[in-house]
Amino acid sequence: MSGVWYLAFTILAVVAMGLLVERLYRELFVFEGVRLSDRLHTVLYDWWAGTYDAGKRKVQQSDPQVLAGPLVECLERSAVNTPHALVLDLATGTGRLPAALLGDPRFRGRVVGLDISAGMLAKARERLAPFGGRSVLLHQKAEPLPFPDETFDVVSSLESVELLADRDAHFREFLRVLKPGGILLISRNTGVWGRAR
Repeated sequence: MSGVWYLAFTILAVVAMGLLVERLYRELFVFEGVRLSDRLHTVLYDWWAGTYDAGKRKVQQSDPQVLAGPLVECLERSAVNTPHALVLDLATGTGRLPAALLGDPRFRGRVVGLDISAGMLAKARERLAPFGGRSVLLHQKAEPLPFPDETFDVVSSLESVELLADRDAHFREFLRVLKPGGILLISRNTGVWGRAR
């Protein structure tokens, strides 16, 4: 009988270890560490910074058409209607949106990119170097934002709102710094990603 109990215990231990590994994988790579701690989330993005763009190369090829083009067209039609728009890109990462915008000849504005990861910002700095002083990168959380009310013509947050602990507080900040008639550009990953509400 002890052999049967040993076998049952071994099977349960293997199943428990498998569940633990699966849970750890989900917490680190699906939820990006954010549910464990903000610090871990930052460390993971610092760690991934060197290879982050390699995994998104195919998608990034369409950034000028998918990200910049429609935003510039919206700016041209919006109440803001300024070619010198000031854009705030929250969770800018490696600077995909700023690079796509600044590379569009119709956009003559400036972009402020904000991120919690120094590693990602270092990659963004490299990417944005050809655009000179038209971009500023800040190592900063998105709440509270260090800007006066109604500063920006556009506030964007791409694939990051699902990771915010308090979306309502963040959205209040996004809207606070957005000019009346400005554009709020949000994209969100679908499925089980990020924090549940």
